[in-house]
Amino acid sequence: MAAPMDDDDGSSSSKGAHNLLANKSIVWKPRITIEDYADKLKDCQSLGNMFHHYYIYGVKPTCELENQDFINAVKWKTGQAEDAKNALQERELKRKENPHVWKMREENIPPKEWTIPIITEENTDKQ
Repeated sequence: MAAPMDDDDGSSSSKGAHNLLANKSIVWKPRITIEDYADKLKDCQSLGNMFHHYYIYGVKPTCELENQDFINAVKWKTGQAEDAKNALQERELKRKENPHVWKMREENIPPKEWTIPIITEENTDKQ
């Protein structure tokens, strides 16, 4: 029997995930396949992602987490290694609890300075 997955709307309770980790009788499997972990690693190591990551954050991506996830998925699939399963479970739990999303702006209006005309040399010469 497979572990319960997320609802269609993507919501999941972290309480259920903690219960899943505590219940050893349920057979757990990763939510994505080994090929998906390999694709994530390949995408992370791609030239386009390196340029994007460097542009946004100013450093080259390490891809350590994607690499470790792929290695753990292979270990789990081939040898049913318990430590690899636990590492994948913890990573999935962290991913559900702390999604990488932007914080929504509290104000729905732009700042007051938004509509002030830009002062340039051409504007000052006319006056």
